Amino acid sequence: MGSIYANSAIIAAYYLIPQTTRIRFRTAGISLPLHHPAEVVEWWTMNDILSSARVDLGFGSGWNQADFILSPDAYHQRKKICTKCILIIQIIMAGRTCGFLLELMAKTPLFKSFRLRCKTSALGAGIEKQTADSNSLIAFRQSLRGLIPQLS
Repeated sequence: MGSIYANSAIIAAYYLIPQTTRIRFRTAGISLPLHHPAEVVEWWTMNDILSSARVDLGFGSGWNQADFILSPDAYHQRKKICTKCILIIQIIMAGRTCGFLLELMAKTPLFKSFRLRCKTSALGAGIEKQTADSNSLIAFRQSLRGLIPQLS
């Protein structure tokens, strides 16, 4: 939480993007179980616009249980959550509408549905599913399929 591991979207927007014109910005692995898909879309669509379409997203499910301090229930379902969130992000960034339920009060199960849609950027037009998994050689090889011909 914080310290030397600051939000890479903020670092890119504030420091790196204004200093460059040709370098692409690739996320090493956004740990989707730790972030709401709308949050990821907001951060990285902004950076894609600021950088003139030089952002590539990579996703990960997370592996260090201590990183899940804000959402401990997500740790054991992290791979399933990651897969679901990638699909949601692809839908929103393609300019289509996605619905979310928002819990209005913690003490009562009162929910309201909200629709979310973003203005598309170049990132939304061609977002690819790139995942990282440092816990499993099999999962790591699967994430490289298509990038390295002998693994396909």
